[in-house]
Amino acid sequence: MNKILVGLNSAQQEAVTKLFGTMLVLAGAGSGKTRVLTQRIAYLVANGARPSEILAVTFTNKAAKEMKQRLINLLGEEIVKDIWVGTFHNICSRILRRDIEKYKTDDGRKWYCNFVIFDQDDSLSLVKQALKLENLDDKMYPPKAIQSTISMAKNQMKDAFKYATSARDYRSDKISKVFHTYEGLLSTNNALDFDDLLLIATKLLATSDDVLQRYHSRFKHILVDEFQDTNLSQYELISSLYAGGKTDTAFDNRSLCVVGDVDQSIYSWRGADYTILLNFQQDFRDATLIKLEQNYRSTENILEVANHIIVNNRERMDKNLYSTRGKGDKILCFEAQDEMEEAHYIANKIAAQTAGKYSFNDCVVLYRTNAQSRAIEEAFMARSIPYTMVGGVKFYSRKEIKDLVAYLKLIYNSDDSQSLKRIINVPRRSIGPTTIKKLEDIAINESVSLYSVIERIEEYSEFTARTVSPLKNFVKLINDAKANLERMPLSEFIAQLIDDIGYLDELKAEGTEEANSRIENIQEFISAAREFEDIDDWIEFKHYWMGIRCYLRDLYNKLNGIMFEPDIYRVRLINSMNQFDQHTKAIIANNNNDKKTLQKIEIARELIILLSKFFFNFFMLERSTEEKDKLINDLKHQLDTKLALLKL
Repeated sequence: MNKILVGLNSAQQEAVTKLFGTMLVLAGAGSGKTRVLTQRIAYLVANGARPSEILAVTFTNKAAKEMKQRLINLLGEEIVKDIWVGTFHNICSRILRRDIEKYKTDDGRKWYCNFVIFDQDDSLSLVKQALKLENLDDKMYPPKAIQSTISMAKNQMKDAFKYATSARDYRSDKISKVFHTYEGLLSTNNALDFDDLLLIATKLLATSDDVLQRYHSRFKHILVDEFQDTNLSQYELISSLYAGGKTDTAFDNRSLCVVGDVDQSIYSWRGADYTILLNFQQDFRDATLIKLEQNYRSTENILEVANHIIVNNRERMDKNLYSTRGKGDKILCFEAQDEMEEAHYIANKIAAQTAGKYSFNDCVVLYRTNAQSRAIEEAFMARSIPYTMVGGVKFYSRKEIKDLVAYLKLIYNSDDSQSLKRIINVPRRSIGPTTIKKLEDIAINESVSLYSVIERIEEYSEFTARTVSPLKNFVKLINDAKANLERMPLSEFIAQLIDDIGYLDELKAEGTEEANSRIENIQEFISAAREFEDIDDWIEFKHYWMGIRCYLRDLYNKLNGIMFEPDIYRVRLINSMNQFDQHTKAIIANNNNDKKTLQKIEIARELIILLSKFFFNFFMLERSTEEKDKLINDLKHQLDTKLALLKL
């Protein structure tokens, strides 16, 4: 048993050895919370807890897999196989596979134990079907936006009926009808979506006391990781399993250990509610608060900066991270004049670092929005710095960028049938696969391009007037664009083209986070064209057709990238907080955001706290003046000794 406690500090030991009762473990970044959770499970087993009585909930499959492996190393596979370790969705799925037939909705819908789980694409297809059944225009009610609304409602414990009762306007009322039809279609298919796994499992426990008491009796020790990222469904599920409908006095021979940190909560946009953690001690008044404040990864300079920044957030639980790894390097803050200067500074800094003791694999660039990667990628290509995207797609490989490039290629060369097929129905023009197949058959038979066939579409009797009209409009669009190119600079031409084809309108109507990110990428694409215009020989082009030819050649190089060595020798470009590892030696954090709101400032502080979890040296680069000044002001007492601030 003593082996279990070896290497744990006093706070970690307290979290591991408290056998019964409710605990809130406030785990600072890099404080060894995963080790605490696994050692606690081992300690429970060593002190008589049956493996089958233990439930450990994580937020990702990767975290669950890592926890299982650590437990196997500690306890052996034979013991661990009886411990329930998994994500919320995994745990709920196991419960529902056995007991879903004991649940039915207020209007009588029910499912069977052989239910299927619909992924995002399956779910979206069903939303589209529901829209058709409700006779609603999918342009007025974009399917992805409706899907997102339904998902958010379910995360807040609202089914279609409950959502309908809170509908206060015409649009919400229509969405509630789609929601109800969508739920009916799921039931007809004996299917659940991902959000249903949580919602229905929680409702099952609330409506079937037999099921609740079975799992309440089984799981005497519950552990939850990343508690700051729970939503209402997840919290009610855990509360039901732990309390079992009983009062606080019934918790003597069981335990609930939740581990989290409000300072690391950055997922409110997908339904996470950090106030659940803040209010935990009000819901469970006997809960013991344990703070894990020793960081095992970062140096003092990084942690002191992180502490001084995060203390300015309004709603949080006080703690003070510290390290025993020494002062470490100072943090460097460089203020660039624009994104290109910033990108080249990053490239130069990495080139200098890798000329010394670091390799490319030791370097990471973290950026906040997808559109920001473009300038950095181009700077890397210009310096022949190998890189790989982690948790994202390279800028010039993103769908919307490839769509726009296809438009440019078709305008430049109308015989490019591959580009035409990519964008003939983008945005949607009611030109479907059947029509395209007919066009291809004619083109092959006559040995001409698809565009040539479409130009003469009225000559072919096999196409109806309903089909001919959008095809003629498409030809007019391309021909008008060719005329515009004769008289417009490249960036102005691309902006006009995007407006003419209605690409942004469709994304704005969709209204999702993904759509907003794609809009930012398109705006960045226009900026890239503007930068290309600034090259010295642009003004020497006799007309803009020569300019677009050179630009397309430049895009070809960027689309195809440059040949690199294996990934181990590449700089990593990251826009996901889940992609870090403890071996990374340096980070350049690119935090640019033009939305100057208090909420964004607080998220920026939380990102810095998360960064302190992984690195002993990183560089902050800021372009948003108001946001930068607020963060720098947080550190005004630290600048001389903790922060080297450089300005050009």
